[in-house]
Amino acid sequence: MPRSLQDLIAEIRDSASIVDVISYYIPVKRAGRSYKALCPFHPDRNPSLMISEEKGLWHCFGCGAGGDVFSFVMKMENVDFMEAAKLVAERVGIPFKWEGRGRWDNILEICETCAKYFHNVLLSKPEGEKALHYLQGRGMNMETIKQFMLGFAPPDLKELLNLLKDYPNEDLENCGIFSKREGRLHLILSGRITFPIFSPNGKVIAFGGRVLDDSTPKYINSWETALFRKGRILYGFHLAKKDIMEAKKAFIVEGYMDLIALYSAGIKNTVATLGTALTDEHLRLLKRYCEEIYLAFDPDSPGMNATLRASPLIEEAGLRAKVILIPEGYDPDTFIRKKGKKGFEEIVEKAVDISDFQLKKALEKGDEGRQEAIDIISNISDPGKRNEVSKKLAEELAKGDPEMVREYLNWITLEVRKRRAGDRTKVRVTATPSMRPEEALGKMEKVEKEFVRSLLLEPSFIKPVTEIIKEELLSNSLLRSIYSKIKSLAGEGFSRGALLDMLEEEEKKKVSEIELEELPPPTEQVVYDCALKILEIYLKRVGQINREALKLINEGKLARKKSIVSLRSLFKTLQNLL
Repeated sequence: MPRSLQDLIAEIRDSASIVDVISYYIPVKRAGRSYKALCPFHPDRNPSLMISEEKGLWHCFGCGAGGDVFSFVMKMENVDFMEAAKLVAERVGIPFKWEGRGRWDNILEICETCAKYFHNVLLSKPEGEKALHYLQGRGMNMETIKQFMLGFAPPDLKELLNLLKDYPNEDLENCGIFSKREGRLHLILSGRITFPIFSPNGKVIAFGGRVLDDSTPKYINSWETALFRKGRILYGFHLAKKDIMEAKKAFIVEGYMDLIALYSAGIKNTVATLGTALTDEHLRLLKRYCEEIYLAFDPDSPGMNATLRASPLIEEAGLRAKVILIPEGYDPDTFIRKKGKKGFEEIVEKAVDISDFQLKKALEKGDEGRQEAIDIISNISDPGKRNEVSKKLAEELAKGDPEMVREYLNWITLEVRKRRAGDRTKVRVTATPSMRPEEALGKMEKVEKEFVRSLLLEPSFIKPVTEIIKEELLSNSLLRSIYSKIKSLAGEGFSRGALLDMLEEEEKKKVSEIELEELPPPTEQVVYDCALKILEIYLKRVGQINREALKLINEGKLARKKSIVSLRSLFKTLQNLL
């Protein structure tokens, strides 16, 4: 019977012994009901990587890495999810085939055929001469053109459609390269230079196209498909990943020509976004290969705005980031063609930390930029870095007056504390006078983490609890997302495998941490206490709590019988009151 890709992944996960797979790479020793090993992802003297065969999860309590069997292979082999699934399938002897795989393969073959055809037109056909002269005029030699498989899409479709005649029309319509109007296929890249877009493992999955004149839009991408999502793919990554891993840093530019110019000049650890801002998926991919990124966006307003938008995501991904200040009148492509690799390396040396860059941009706005600067500092999670940037802002505002530096620093510190306690960017937490806002936030996350852990380890709690607790009550975005996915499975009957299929890699890491912590098993009373505390914090945060509600909550905390039934009754009373 044909099986779906989802069924295949579930079969591979169920068939693979996570201990056997991990022990293929590193020595593993039994530790009670679990297993332990030296973590291969950071210098580890005492075994800090724990593995649970029963749960199918692993987690390192040293560096925080974790997940399921696929997560380990992805991280160990530096491959994407599908490649990891294929490797695990081979190890357990399961054919990597599923219903619809033929269609998947067809689209890959169509993209590959089109890439070769466009490339041949550029190099060998009269229709491609103008495009070839244009590229050569932009400083590209034949080696570069061939390496990036650049091409030209001619207006006449007959020859290309003849090459694709054996593929179903449905696949041609779904490959993202053609549109259908009045019953006929039209090439959306017609009359444009083509830039094949490759998956991380080097398969053509889409195209970019550039006009040869001043018409607009100057650049377009083929449509998004089952294989291609702009927010997941970085142009040139298939070529750059080895160099990125060796250098432990990546340069990020905005477009095809910028990337090709840097790569051709020998700066090979470079990738490009595809007409979209940096996404968390881009950054998670880079995090597997490097520790630092350099943003080389155009100095015009859209490029700078893209840089500013990327900052919170970069902070969340745990990457260090610097901004390369491209001189006015240049973009990375024109700069490196004019100044060469040496000139580019000189401006790389002068790159500024992204927080410093943001502060500079905020302060250019005058007095109104001060509050923006405070928000920027508030979003920095590392206390040491936060203090460092606060001092820089104080010195900038004091304008050389040593006495005023301390005054400004006190003001900045107070304002940042307010925001991190919930004034704007973080949730509000009621804390004792001696408790710092950061400690209160940590306590709140601990409560939410224990709540989610209780549901993961005792699935019988899921259905009754998720009928009461809405996901928006949780303040931690990662835990809220995991809870939302647990909640979505409540009606179908919870299974760990089904949940893992839904989770992103960061969520898997968090789940493995929660489940493999050596803590007492959860009880109904634990769920009750956590749920009540989550509600109390939420009501205070949104300013919805009142004296009568607070009295009920306090009575609930002191109740002798703490069960999900009594919790449901208390929540109903509170809802009627609020």
